[in-house]
Order: sequence, then C-alpha cells, then structure tokens
Amino acid sequence: MDMTTIFYLLTILFIFFEITRFDKIEKIRLALDTIGKKKKEDPESELDEESIKNLKTNGCFYASVALLYLIWSFIGLALSSHWYLFGILLLIGIFTSILRKIINLVRKRDYYWLSRLNSFLSSLVLVSIFFAHFHPENFNNFIEMFFKLRIFSIFVPY
Repeated sequence: MDMTTIFYLLTILFIFFEITRFDKIEKIRLALDTIGKKKKEDPESELDEESIKNLKTNGCFYASVALLYLIWSFIGLALSSHWYLFGILLLIGIFTSILRKIINLVRKRDYYWLSRLNSFLSSLVLVSIFFAHFHPENFNNFIEMFFKLRIFSIFVPY
C-alpha cells in the first residue's frame, strides 16, 4: 500500500467525522449553553465535574480531528490530481462560516441547519473524492451523465 492510498483512505475517517458532526454539534452547543447559564445564575455553584470533563475531552478530540481534516484538505488541494474537489470542500466550509457570521449579525442566533447543511455537502464531496480515486471510471461516467442533463445544455456549444 502506497502513501497515496493511505492519504485517500483517510477520506473514510473524515466521512465518519462529518456524519457524527451532523448530530453532535447541536448537543455540544446546548451543553455549553447550559453550563454558561448555570455559571451566570449562580457563580458560586459547583458544576458537575464529570460533565465538564466529558465536554473538554470531546472538544479536544473534535478540535484535533478538525485540524487534521483541515491540513489534509490543504495537502489535497496542493498535491492531488483531484484538487478541484478539495477546493470545493474548502469553499463549502468558508461559505457556510461566512453565512453563519452574517446570520448571527442579523438575527443574533445560530442556526443548526447551516451546520447540518455543511456536514451533508461536505460528506457528498468526500464520497466524490473517495470514488474519484478508487473508482475513476465510475466517477467519470457519473460526471458525464450529470453534465449531459438538459439543465447544463446552455454550456455546451452547438
């Protein structure tokens, strides 16, 4: 097994990361909000040390995998033959981050649907990266079929 195969097998790890992130982001944010409200209401109260320890452990693990994911994406953008898919993956993250900031400025709240949309779209791109490397003939056939749809006929010169 060469390094390229190992690099693309990491895609499976990041697909699972996106799938678990789809549901856990909301739970972690709610737990942090609850702890913050308890601290504001009664600063002298002792918080449940076990729940804080679990949140710190989950947060550190999440941050570590997210950093590895970001580095992996930049390496793929710079060195992969499927650089355009890695670019789309990074653009999805940048676009949803900017959109989240705009929504927070206007509405003063965060929308979980945006995080879920980010996870869903990123998962689709990661599956595309996996198939583009391990099954290029099927991936190319799918792309050809997609662009032969009548929707995209305006891009094809006659």
